[in-house]
Amino acid sequence: VSEEMRSAYEARYERAVADGQANGELDPAFAASYVDAQLGTLLMRLHRGDDPEMVRRHAWLAMQVLLAPDR
Repeated sequence: VSEEMRSAYEARYERAVADGQANGELDPAFAASYVDAQLGTLLMRLHRGDDPEMVRRHAWLAMQVLLAPDR
């Protein structure tokens, strides 16, 4: 993924933190890198034919760490 995409993920994460939706204890650049890695892995799994429902469930679980603690 391009640096432009990582910057977009980082900016979106910062907005989510400001809105109280995301975990403010995580560094936004680190969170953006995590999102990039997760999305890449999920897309690779779909491409190789993994069960889409299982991929969706794993995606949901992987993103929970990014949510604000009270969510």
